[in-house]
Amino acid sequence: MKIVTISLFILLSVFSGCSENDPNITNPKNDVDSSYFPLKSGNKWVYEGYLFPYVLPTDTLECVSNYNKDSYTIFSFNSNFYFGYDDCFFNLRGNGEGLSLKGDSLFMFINKEGSLRKYLLIPPNTYVGRIDTIYLWGYEGMVTLETLSTDEIITVPAGTFNCLRVIVHWGINELYSIWFARAVGIVRVENHLIYDYNIIELQSYSSP
Repeated sequence: MKIVTISLFILLSVFSGCSENDPNITNPKNDVDSSYFPLKSGNKWVYEGYLFPYVLPTDTLECVSNYNKDSYTIFSFNSNFYFGYDDCFFNLRGNGEGLSLKGDSLFMFINKEGSLRKYLLIPPNTYVGRIDTIYLWGYEGMVTLETLSTDEIITVPAGTFNCLRVIVHWGINELYSIWFARAVGIVRVENHLIYDYNIIELQSYSSP
């Protein structure tokens, strides 16, 4: 049974016309970093996962350092479980791996066969219905990234968030959904695989 780090989550939230001015929305107001994944050393996310019917151990993802490569600033992370698992879609295991922002775009750098390879996670100036082809782990031509919503309201233990939702179509039967909240990062992930159903939800987020 494979635990996938960015597994897709069952949407428990209400899809409504709520705006970011809704007092129930947890997204930080007037945050200096309004990106969908705030990258700064010391930022920390705590997640809990479910591989139904089991509750998995709590995982802490912490941004610990950064370095420059080509025209990118890549931020590295420490993780004790999900985000360091070897066979996951979104893994951050060290060896120079990490995340980088370029304007509105979020990239993941993965060490593949001894070299860092760059993958798109959030397209630039994305909009509902946008579809991008991404190249991942030898699945060239089979992986697509689709923006499903830019203002989806979901509730997780950390609060209620107005989110960008992207779907990763990986092969024929593998599907991942990822919810990003501005100034917070990944709020929820689900995967629907032919052999697994797995979710991860944000418990808390802190920034120094």
